[in-house]
Amino acid sequence: MLKREYSIQATSSPKESFHSMCNLSEIILEKGIEIGRTEGRMEGKNQTLCELVQQGLLSIHDAAEDMGVDVKTFIGRAMQQGYRF
Repeated sequence: MLKREYSIQATSSPKESFHSMCNLSEIILEKGIEIGRTEGRMEGKNQTLCELVQQGLLSIHDAAEDMGVDVKTFIGRAMQQGYRF
């Protein structure tokens, strides 16, 4: 698994194994940070679009299209964040 998914070779030396596990931890941490940033950007974009819809500057249809979802999904997400249209 380590070799296939993370390009880390299995070793017989405890020192090399420890080093490989540290590298794996860094890879996992970096991937988690990347995922968190992506989710944060999407949440911020969704919030901005909801505010534009509430202000009457953007239609719900256009906001949903910009998020890549249908109108029903957009409204559902907006309601989960406390927005009402």
